[in-house]
Amino acid sequence: MFNKAGDSLSGRYFLYRLNPLMMAEVIGKRFENVLPPETALKYAEKCISGNKYEQKTMEQLIHFSGFPEPFIKQDDVFSKNWHAEYLEKTVKEDLRDLSAIHQLEKMSDLGYLLLSRISAPLSVNSLKEDLELNFNTVKNYIKYLVLSYAIFELPPYSKKNTRLVKKEKKVYFYDWAAVNGEAEIFENYVAVELKARVDLWNS
Repeated sequence: MFNKAGDSLSGRYFLYRLNPLMMAEVIGKRFENVLPPETALKYAEKCISGNKYEQKTMEQLIHFSGFPEPFIKQDDVFSKNWHAEYLEKTVKEDLRDLSAIHQLEKMSDLGYLLLSRISAPLSVNSLKEDLELNFNTVKNYIKYLVLSYAIFELPPYSKKNTRLVKKEKKVYFYDWAAVNGEAEIFENYVAVELKARVDLWNS
């Protein structure tokens, strides 16, 4: 919405990223040290050591997602309807207002195709063939899904910046409960948890 405003508001606001509920938030754990230790391994060991394993809470998060409405209500019928409508509303209402895209049905098709490809690297060429659209159109559609906070992209790790441009990214949904497959849902959930922590570390 800021991009559509006539004033940049530069220097007059701070940008905060609002992510779905995290495990630590749900169990009431405070972040004493926002910045991580020097290595990822030490950070993981610190999080695991001496803490009670909240299996039930994690299962609830994975099942209902980290969005407040379905998670707080924890009703299977309500949750199923909520998740079924979320992507459609994002595409047909938010993107209709924020973009000049006319083929909103194709955007919905793209969203549902991505839901079934969480575990695989993103292949724009494969998507363009399935959607019968050109390469740049599919890339723009993905960009709009990112801008509307339906999905986020995860680039591959590499010490060389030139390789980051060439290698394919992965795409994850903020609403992991809508993803197809138990393993894919869990992978997506972990990706959102990690992204939320990175956003905290960079805020």
